[in-house]
Amino acid sequence: MEKPTGLGRWPNAPLAYLTAEIKFQRVLDFEVQLPALTAHLSDRYPLEESSSALEIGGPGSSPSMEPLRDFKNFTSTMGVRLARGSLSLHCTDYAGSGSFQSQWIQLLDLLADLLKPRVLLR
Repeated sequence: MEKPTGLGRWPNAPLAYLTAEIKFQRVLDFEVQLPALTAHLSDRYPLEESSSALEIGGPGSSPSMEPLRDFKNFTSTMGVRLARGSLSLHCTDYAGSGSFQSQWIQLLDLLADLLKPRVLLR
C-alpha cells in the first residue's frame, strides 16, 4: 500500500460561510416597508424568495410563523435575509479575502435611511 501524498498548498484559502446580522428595535411592518427595501436591494440582489420560519418566543408566548424575504445575487454566493426583527447578509467567500466586510458596509450604507429608526445598536 502506498503512502498518500500531501495536498500541498492551496492557492486560495478554503471557502467560508459568513453571516452578519443586525437586530431591529421595532419589528418591520412588511406590507408598508417591503416595497422600499425591495427597490433598494433589487439591483444588487435581483433574485427574491419569500418563506417563513417558526419563531419561538420567550416564556408565556406561543410559537408563530415569521415571514422571511431572501434576496440573492445571480450566483447565490451572497444574499440578504430580511425578517420582521432583523436583517442579515450571508456570503460564501474565500476566508481572508475581505470582500464580505466591504459588502456589509455597502449594504448598511444603502439601507441606512430606511433602517435608522429601527436598528438596535449594541
